[in-house]
Amino acid sequence: MGKEYRDKVIDSVIDRLRGILGEVTVQALEVFMKMNGTSLYSIYDEPDKVINLLYILFKDSARFLEDEVVKEVCSRLKYEYNGKASLKDIINNIKDKQSH
Repeated sequence: MGKEYRDKVIDSVIDRLRGILGEVTVQALEVFMKMNGTSLYSIYDEPDKVINLLYILFKDSARFLEDEVVKEVCSRLKYEYNGKASLKDIINNIKDKQSH
């Protein structure tokens, strides 16, 4: 079941970023992530690293991107979105529920 949630989180993140930024920009973002030792596909395992790189690249606009991604993840996984949780918080919550 953990892999199913992992895949849903990754798909939600990438799909929402594609919807906001477009396919070509997300491809460029993936190159940037790889140049910095991670990948968008690592968001479930390394949320801090991926989010920090978004903030380096997009500055204050990264908060908007993170909020939109959190909304999408919550929607797909049927989690209540409270407007305050970070993507890392949501991922950690999912991991905690999977371990019990």
